[in-house]
Amino acid sequence: FITGRCKSLGVTYLEYKKITLEPLEPLLDNKFKEVILWFDEDMFCQINMLTILAYLDQNNFSGEVTINLVDPGYKIVDTLKTKVKGFREVYIDVLINKSKPSNRVFEYLERGIDLYLEYSLEENEITDFIEENLSEAKDSLLKTLMKRFPDYGLGDTQYLRMIKRLKAIK
Repeated sequence: FITGRCKSLGVTYLEYKKITLEPLEPLLDNKFKEVILWFDEDMFCQINMLTILAYLDQNNFSGEVTINLVDPGYKIVDTLKTKVKGFREVYIDVLINKSKPSNRVFEYLERGIDLYLEYSLEENEITDFIEENLSEAKDSLLKTLMKRFPDYGLGDTQYLRMIKRLKAIK
């Protein structure tokens, strides 16, 4: 998993460990009664949040989780409280089996899952748009993608990889 994440993010293992894993180490002792998470509403953030909830579930975290959903300016738009039981199954349904979860989830996560399942398709609304605009200069197309598909929460690296792949096919 970590090797795949490092490759997809274009970082070394040591960089990933310092940025991502070390801050999570206090969660490993499972001595907290509550965990407070802060995430944007976009697909990328919602899937990352699902991953953390599934991790906590897998490790039998029994405390309460408060989720602060923020807008792009980091203003809280909603606060949810949940337990983590069942999120491991949701993770397996969505990220492993690429299907809608059998367990119910809150609306923000449901929207993120729907976008993720669309994004996971070989052909999706983003790839369709890229294919229709492949003649556009790469930098211009990249800016357009960032503005047109903000709900996905993708960055330039993901879009550039998609553009490169689609140009190679054409």
